[in-house]
Amino acid sequence: MPPSMPERMLGSSPEQRGRKPEVTQFNWPMHNNAQFDQSEAAGRAALTGFVTRRVGESGCRALVLLGESSARRLPADSLPDVPRVRTPSTLEMLATPALKKAAWGALRDIAGEC
Repeated sequence: MPPSMPERMLGSSPEQRGRKPEVTQFNWPMHNNAQFDQSEAAGRAALTGFVTRRVGESGCRALVLLGESSARRLPADSLPDVPRVRTPSTLEMLATPALKKAAWGALRDIAGEC
């Protein structure tokens, strides 16, 4: 069976199609110890380190930032040097389905860079 549009966008090979994607969640604050810095700046630094590590470990070819808040939390100058694209957030796309078209367009653009 030929790959679907999402599979083509993700560049999945026939071997990868049956595998589930690895999902990792970043939680902040990571602890309840008030002696450690739990500021917004510390959270951004921890998130940047987390994303950088995940990109390196998993061999990501691109980053997709969902919504403006994602872009604010991950400063572009601190991210790994991989192509990235911003799309509307999931919530925005649920509230306004027409935004999905813009998201697919952005994903198509980044798929060409990978």
